[in-house]
Amino acid sequence: MKRTVRSLIDSKKPFIGTLMQFPSVELTEMFAYTGFDFLIMDMEHGLIENNDALAMVRACEIYDTAAMIRVPEVDEEKIKKALDMGASGLLVAGVHSYEDAVNAVKYAKFKPMGIRGACPAVRANHFGLDDHVSYYEKQNKETVLFVALEGPEVVKDIDRIAQIQGIDIIGVGPVDMALALGVPGQMDAPIVR
Repeated sequence: MKRTVRSLIDSKKPFIGTLMQFPSVELTEMFAYTGFDFLIMDMEHGLIENNDALAMVRACEIYDTAAMIRVPEVDEEKIKKALDMGASGLLVAGVHSYEDAVNAVKYAKFKPMGIRGACPAVRANHFGLDDHVSYYEKQNKETVLFVALEGPEVVKDIDRIAQIQGIDIIGVGPVDMALALGVPGQMDAPIVR
């Protein structure tokens, strides 16, 4: 059984990972081999494209490292493709409103939780060789969804966002927050904190 972001969270043990911004299978293998528990392939600020991310997810699996992908925005196609390629976690950047958070869940989860397009013959389901019936329920339960709140207005809705079923992790993008609050580069400024 491959290591997933969900299994790391469920273990209740500390785990460590890092963000990969360069499209390098070799660097991914090196980090995975040296013991990182998870790696995040950054498709927001990094130079990573879909084929790069897919190869990097495969490299993670070789060394039993959980793979997560960061998509640049709440976009149905980008979210679907990241999950279809087999990432066990998704970090959705660019969440600027409660509605964005709701849409992130809609696009990442299958019915009844969301509207993610269904195809049992994707890599995440071993190209249709795994059980077609339980695949959708398993994905809804096991895929970890991390939303990155970026902007002062959305932080005001953090309590409501925390109540959205299907969101596992909420983070605040401190660099974007500092910029939005008029103190670029000052992530430790009192207004940002």
